[in-house]
Amino acid sequence: MKSLKHPATILAAVALFVALGGGAAMASGLVSGSQIKNHSIAAKKLTKSAIKSLHGQRGPQGLPGATGATGPQGATGATGPQGASGATGATGPQGPAGPSNILTWNTTVATTGASFAAANTVTLATVGPFTLTGYCYLSSGQTLAETDITTSQDGASLQDPAGNNPSGDFNIATGALKVDFAVGDATTKSTNFWGPSDGGFAAESAPGTTIINGFNNDGTYMLGTSGPACSFSGFLVKD
Repeated sequence: MKSLKHPATILAAVALFVALGGGAAMASGLVSGSQIKNHSIAAKKLTKSAIKSLHGQRGPQGLPGATGATGPQGATGATGPQGASGATGATGPQGPAGPSNILTWNTTVATTGASFAAANTVTLATVGPFTLTGYCYLSSGQTLAETDITTSQDGASLQDPAGNNPSGDFNIATGALKVDFAVGDATTKSTNFWGPSDGGFAAESAPGTTIINGFNNDGTYMLGTSGPACSFSGFLVKD
């Protein structure tokens, strides 16, 4: 035992250990777990799988926190480009037809004729044997816008503001009868307007199959001196 404590013996034993095991361990570069000091290896030295294995399972989700205060409103964004026009919608249903027994007119005559016989005229309405015509002409230095009625059937009846032909003697040969008119100065081309002065007029065909009640308006230079000389408007009801 005394010989074992001799320094030479100890050095020989260390050399023998290195030769048998320690040198091989150092040559292989491997370090056993027992040789590593606890808490001495940094996380960056571990492999990704080793780090992942250290994570525990996700715990249950906590309760939602209180809603935070509303932040200030942001600035208005730039206006975007206009979108493409949409497709044309389907045509709507046709509306109900208006009354079929009412006829209206609204027209003008640009210039005057030299006389009633040479008047510039416009057809206003035709119902059955009756025709309403607008006459625009000069007479004794005046411009006249006149509405007349004629018949294409003998034995018709007419009640106009002048009380003409009330009893069945409104015939073809009677010609045009005046039912309304307006008179304006031809030199100054003054404006004049006249409506149904006596409640309009009424006419009935000989067999009584066509009855009309009419209301007409006549005017001269209603749009001023540069406008049409005569204007005609009105309506009639067919019974």
